[in-house]
Amino acid sequence: SGEVRALGTKFSVRQQHGEVVVALLEGKVEIETIALLKNNKNVEIQTLLPGEQVKYSPSGIDEQVKKVSTEKIAEWSKGRLDFTNTKLNDVILEVNRYTTTKLIIEDPSIQKEMISAYFNIKSTDSLLFGLKETYGIRYYLKSGRIYLYKPKQKSR
Repeated sequence: SGEVRALGTKFSVRQQHGEVVVALLEGKVEIETIALLKNNKNVEIQTLLPGEQVKYSPSGIDEQVKKVSTEKIAEWSKGRLDFTNTKLNDVILEVNRYTTTKLIIEDPSIQKEMISAYFNIKSTDSLLFGLKETYGIRYYLKSGRIYLYKPKQKSR
């Protein structure tokens, strides 16, 4: 378990893959985690400054504080998503947080393909167009979901 304490600030808290990701835009944030390790409570406290991010899970703080772009953190609040050299799987997980029609990666070979994209959250059409034109990733709609795949290359 963990607690995020805002100290006069703007920040982002997201839950993904069983972890909590905290990123700070301005001000100061204190993260306190309590992890149970071998029947002992381990308390960790981490303070974030603007432009910093940290992840934590039930086992405590998972990684060192890392630098992030405050502009990118703020984009979602303006209705835009901005990805630079991000795994397609991570892009789709983030997009699916904002859409009613879920995107599914049908072709496992493209999950780790690195994607750079900038688009309006409400316009998955622009993302799909960019994936097709830039990365050769196609899609089809079935049962209210959008499935992504990459056509197999024909052998000569």
